[in-house]
Amino acid sequence: RLSYTTGITLGQGGANQALTLDGSRNVTNINSLTASSITAGSLSGLTSLSVSGTLTATTVKATSDIQVNGTSYSLTQLDRVNVTTIGTAQASKALVLDANRSASNIYNLTIDPNGTVIVCSTLKFWNAAGTASNTLAHMYYVGVQEGRATASQAVVLNSTKDYSGIRNLSCSGTLTISTSIATPSITCDTITKAGTITLSPTTLNLNPTTDRGDDIDSYGC
Repeated sequence: RLSYTTGITLGQGGANQALTLDGSRNVTNINSLTASSITAGSLSGLTSLSVSGTLTATTVKATSDIQVNGTSYSLTQLDRVNVTTIGTAQASKALVLDANRSASNIYNLTIDPNGTVIVCSTLKFWNAAGTASNTLAHMYYVGVQEGRATASQAVVLNSTKDYSGIRNLSCSGTLTISTSIATPSITCDTITKAGTITLSPTTLNLNPTTDRGDDIDSYGC
């Protein structure tokens, strides 16, 4: 129809008019364009681009969100998955494990203090040189009873800073006690106390002499 070619402006789309490229092979003012496929060096100035199949592009630039399958992603979120090296932590980037499900270069890792379980065969601590300095066996710290000695468990005082249930306790230096000590037996080189020393033993062994407690009472000690 001749009406389709009447009043055409080269390079500009018009309602009910044929499309004609301008001298630079460009055309503008198209409201909506549907095609089975589009191959172009670049696409710009689009309000929206809907693709039902695969979108292949070297660079995608947007001034607002990008929507994929109905879900909007901000440009900040997309930048977080731009990971340079898999398995290596990067600032402000998503943490992606490597093929061995490992990740390195984490500076600080905080675990919820209200959590109940940490499953880990060993914990390795690293020195300033970046090498493992020791291995921590986790079983020593699982199921610890506060204030109560348990075989092969860490020593943790209770809320009153008390601890009981130790079978034998050896001290190579000085044992300082603020109030009193109760034990079936105590062996030491020297007992030092400012003021009066109160002893209530069944048997008192002061090498090389051994006396019973009631004998000591008879001495008037």
